[in-house]
Amino acid sequence: MIELTNSHQWEEESVVDYIDCWRNLSLNCKNRLSEASAIEICIQEMHWGLCYILQGVKPKTFEELATRAYAIEITLDFDKREYLSADTNEDDQEKDEEYAASY
Repeated sequence: MIELTNSHQWEEESVVDYIDCWRNLSLNCKNRLSEASAIEICIQEMHWGLCYILQGVKPKTFEELATRAYAIEITLDFDKREYLSADTNEDDQEKDEEYAASY
């Protein structure tokens, strides 16, 4: 049980890999948890954004958890890339304007 409570999603670990690893740990635990309790604890140890969103979703099975978490992870990654891309484009535009103004 200690391994379960000390387990958390690593920085670059995909959510599906984390859920799979966590589920395997919980199945090998002497004190069996109900699936609902296991899912709740698993969610608590995910990256903050996933944890926050999944608390409102309340998945009932590990399969549902993995499916929903994966979709959320993809959306969050896409949003992050969009934000970084927009920020980079603004910086490039400012540099172009500065370069043009220097002539």
